[in-house]
Amino acid sequence: MIRWTKLLVLFAWLLLIAKLLTMPSPHVPAAVAFAGNDKFAHFLLFGGLVFFLIETIEAWMSWHYRALVAVTLAVCYAYASLLEYFQGFIPGRSVSSLDTLAAMLGSVLAIVIVYWLDFSEIRKPKLLLHICCIGCGAYLVSVLKREYRVTLYFFNPNIAPEAEYHRRLAESRKIARKLGVKLIVGKYRHDDWLDSVKGHEAQPERGSRCIICYRERLVAAARMAKQLHCRYFGTTLTISPHKSAPAISQLGNEAAKEFGVRFLDRDWKKQDGYKKSVCLSRELGLYRQDYCGCEFSIRH
Repeated sequence: MIRWTKLLVLFAWLLLIAKLLTMPSPHVPAAVAFAGNDKFAHFLLFGGLVFFLIETIEAWMSWHYRALVAVTLAVCYAYASLLEYFQGFIPGRSVSSLDTLAAMLGSVLAIVIVYWLDFSEIRKPKLLLHICCIGCGAYLVSVLKREYRVTLYFFNPNIAPEAEYHRRLAESRKIARKLGVKLIVGKYRHDDWLDSVKGHEAQPERGSRCIICYRERLVAAARMAKQLHCRYFGTTLTISPHKSAPAISQLGNEAAKEFGVRFLDRDWKKQDGYKKSVCLSRELGLYRQDYCGCEFSIRH
C-alpha cells in the first residue's frame, strides 16, 4: 500500500510540474513567474521531483545509491527537456536551455541534500530484522545500525495468550519509535500456528515443535525482505540461550535461497550478547517475558 501511495504522489508531482510549466504565459501564477521568469520554479519543482523519485524507486527496487542517483538525474533531465520542447508550441512561452539548466541545478542540489548530507547512512544495505520481542531487538538494533539500514519485522503467531502478544507488540512499537527504526507487523494467526505444530505439543524446547516455529517465522521474514527489496534479513532468535543456533542457521539459509535474499547468519549469544541485551533492557525499562512465547513453552 505504501509503495502504491508513493507512486501516486510521484505521478501527481509530475502532473503538477507539467501543469505549471506548460501554461500560456499570461496565465502563469506569480509564484511560478518568480522575478519575472520561471527559472526559480524549475529549480524548486525539479528539486522536489528528486525527492519523490528516490522515495518511489527505493520503495520498489533495491538499487545501489550510485545507480539510483544516475537514474534520478537522467529522468529529471529527460522530463525537463521534454517540457521545454512542448513550451515551443505554447503561446507566450519559448524554449530555453536556461530553464533546463535551472531544473538540473535544483535536481543536483536535492541529490546533495538527500544523499551526501548523510552519505555513510545511504551506503548501508537494507536489513529486515525479525524480532520476537524488543528486549532482544533493542540491543541488536543498536549493533546493526552501524552497518545496515534496519527495519524491524514483528511476526510471531506462536505467542500466547493474545494479551501477551499485544504486550510485546506495544513494547516493540514504543522502542522502534525511540530508536528511529521502522516496524512492520505481520498478521497474528495463532490458530493457524497451532495447526502447524499439531502433534508436537509435548516436545521440549529446541524439539520438533520449535523447528517448525523457527521455519515458519524465518520463511515469513525472507518473503517480507524480498517484498521490501531488502538485501538481507536476520532474526533475534539466536540471542536466546534456549534456541538452537545451528537449526536457525540452516533454516534461515534455506529460506534465503528460496526467496533470493541473504540471511544474516549470526549467533548473537556469542560475546555475551544475551547478557548485554538484558542490561540494555533494564536501562530502557523494557518488559522481559519469562517464557519463549507459546503456551507449550510455559510448561517447560
